[in-house]
Amino acid sequence: MGCPPLQQSAYRGKSIETRLAGATRGFLADPNRSRFDLADRVWRVSELLNWYGADFVNPEYEPTAKSVFHFAARYVRDKALATSLETKDWRMDYLKYNWRLNIRE
Repeated sequence: MGCPPLQQSAYRGKSIETRLAGATRGFLADPNRSRFDLADRVWRVSELLNWYGADFVNPEYEPTAKSVFHFAARYVRDKALATSLETKDWRMDYLKYNWRLNIRE
C-alpha cells in the first residue's frame, strides 16, 4: 500500500490537529501500511517514511520527536509497543509502495 486513505471532507483550522492525529493512528494500525513486530523490533511501513521520514522529526513541526519511532509511539494504541518504540533499538523495513492508483489502464 501507500498513502493514508483520503478523508471524506477537507481539513479545517479548528479540527485539523485532531483529524491529522486520527489519520496517523489509522495509518499506523492498518496492516497494509504499517506492521510492528514487537518481538524482533522491526517496523514494516510504507515507503513514504523512507522518502519523507525527516518531516516527522523536523523540530519546526514535531519539536519532541527524536526519531520516527518516537513519533509513532505517540500514536500507537498499544502501550507496551509505544514504550518499546521510545526505549529500544528498532529497525525499519519498507513495504513496497503501490503505484497502481497512478497507472492508466
